[in-house]
Amino acid sequence: MRKEKEKFLSEIKREISTWNIYSKDINGCTLEELKNFLKDVKRGSYDKLFEEPIHYSIRTIMNWHKERLYRQTYHMPMHPITKENYEVYQQAQKIKDHIQYMVEQYSLFHMNQTPPTEQELHTLWHAYQKMLMTDYSWEEKEKVLKEVKKLNYDKNIKFPHNVDEIIKAFFPHLKKIYPDYIEPIPNPLSMQEQAAKTVAYLRGHDIETLFTMPPQTKEEAYVRRMIISQLDIPKLVIKNSRSFLKPAMEQVEEDLNDNLTMSEISKRIIWKNNRQKQEIITPLVNGVLCSLLEGKEPINIKKTIVETQRENRIVPATATESQRIDLAPYHTIYPIPKKEVPIFLQQLQNKYDHLYQTASDYEFLEGCIEIAGELMMAQILRQGNKRTAKCLFNKMVLSRGLLPPIMDLTQNDYSLWYDFAESHAADFVLAKQSLLDQEQELSRSWKEDTFNMPVVIAPTTFNKSTIGKRYYKH
Repeated sequence: MRKEKEKFLSEIKREISTWNIYSKDINGCTLEELKNFLKDVKRGSYDKLFEEPIHYSIRTIMNWHKERLYRQTYHMPMHPITKENYEVYQQAQKIKDHIQYMVEQYSLFHMNQTPPTEQELHTLWHAYQKMLMTDYSWEEKEKVLKEVKKLNYDKNIKFPHNVDEIIKAFFPHLKKIYPDYIEPIPNPLSMQEQAAKTVAYLRGHDIETLFTMPPQTKEEAYVRRMIISQLDIPKLVIKNSRSFLKPAMEQVEEDLNDNLTMSEISKRIIWKNNRQKQEIITPLVNGVLCSLLEGKEPINIKKTIVETQRENRIVPATATESQRIDLAPYHTIYPIPKKEVPIFLQQLQNKYDHLYQTASDYEFLEGCIEIAGELMMAQILRQGNKRTAKCLFNKMVLSRGLLPPIMDLTQNDYSLWYDFAESHAADFVLAKQSLLDQEQELSRSWKEDTFNMPVVIAPTTFNKSTIGKRYYKH
């Protein structure tokens, strides 16, 4: 903190020593106001801002400081001095300055955007006052930054008449459900030991032999179920059973729900195609098992994504062309532009780091579900977006010493995948509900030394045309 504070003090002193006739407009204050602000910074009033490296605009922070002094004078409440509140205020000032420029310059330049009406200004002013009294959390601040960016306020021809959108951007409603969960999350160490044994076993045996005998421990059952979750069982059955699909699906489902074993019939259906086994199944199994071996320490998300793709035998590469996903009529997932990928990954890293350091166990788990969901929806990878996000999720959860719930994106007619897609705009609340419910149930069964998570193949899966599709009800 000392270094960051000294750096900022030096910047203020330089402005004071070089003060000229333009300085007031540049810094948004008089020389006397800047000198008084310098005293406040020296006294430690703004020390909260210097706990992390960040560049503070003198003009913005002076406006913030003057707002604070004004409200103190008239006994009006204002949010405390925190890095989060400053960053939100900075976004509000950008919008405020842009609106002011429009009002003052429109008659001269006739811009594409038109100035706000008196009523719109009045509404925005009240929202601005509310913002000054709102104490933003780290997650709320991150949401505000994201939503303000979506406004595209300097180019959007609807701005600033889209008043509701502007106000909504500064008052995000975060759909958090972790406080409803109280069961202690199990320690994953015994499971990880079993995962390591399974990796060693598969070096000398074919994958189908693993499912010959019932699992002997809850850890062995969990690892097997995690393997199954990485495979698209319906697609494998359809590819390997040219006829009698319904009986084949029922046979496989019945076997897997009988102690996660497979009869000779099921083994022939699932592992029939040797090339498919070598090129598709084995990399998927290797990838998910590797994701269960993560140590208890913070991870670097960008490096872990690359590592995970290699473990899944995918050449790490970002998408070079649009990979939009049409989920249903009028509902499409669009990938983020390639130039925004580095910023996107840094945002995920910042969120993970914050959660790792400050969150409770279920809060951390909920945040990891959001990160995995954001990665899947962003579609930034050329190949394997879903499997990479799932393995990253396992590694993130294990990095805090927690047992991950099993993120099965293919079972029950791809229901969990669509839970992610459908609730993307609502912080993935549907997916979080499903996975946190599973985690609480997992915690209870783990204490009883048991594990049971059924494999569900929905009836609609029997129809080839429904594979990979589910339409919304409008």
